[in-house]
Amino acid sequence: MQAHGASVHLRLSAAAVTDDAGRRGWLASVELEFTAAMMLGDRSHAFGKIARAGLRCGTAQLPRLSIPGKLAGDIDLVLEFANGTRVVVKAQALALSVADDARFTEDASC
Repeated sequence: MQAHGASVHLRLSAAAVTDDAGRRGWLASVELEFTAAMMLGDRSHAFGKIARAGLRCGTAQLPRLSIPGKLAGDIDLVLEFANGTRVVVKAQALALSVADDARFTEDASC
């Protein structure tokens, strides 16, 4: 997680996703780019497994996002890491992307 001026960049090494057919799985190298943003919390310890996350745009709580995709409005992302660190990103825009070579991996758990 990096902050540069009024932008915040978050790279997820793997993200839990659902494909168009409704299959659950994983997608590597998901990028979140927040603009007109500020970050609250101790980002020096904001690494590792994300234990809980919540995303709101305006008054709507968003349980899922389309990748690639964009959001605009009052955006609040709350991340709670497994190490206990809590970080909040407040922004006016969010762009989600994935690396060109990233492939969906279906979850094989029972």
